[in-house]
Amino acid sequence: MTASQKLSDIESLIGSGKTVIIYTATRGTKITPATWTRWAKNGHTLLKKKGESLYMASGNKFVCIDHARIVAA
Repeated sequence: MTASQKLSDIESLIGSGKTVIIYTATRGTKITPATWTRWAKNGHTLLKKKGESLYMASGNKFVCIDHARIVAA
């Protein structure tokens, strides 16, 4: 699955009211529809695609989540 497809799937899950959990090697990050809306309202990007990779915001930087497990709850 490409980064564009992953991002599209995550956006559609959140848009339908589901919570998405992204599990990396060290932690799980829960993204609720309220969290997604708050980030967008403040003009920040939580997830972005760069090249063929998908990145998630972590502080002032972005971390690659290509090999993370993504679960809808």
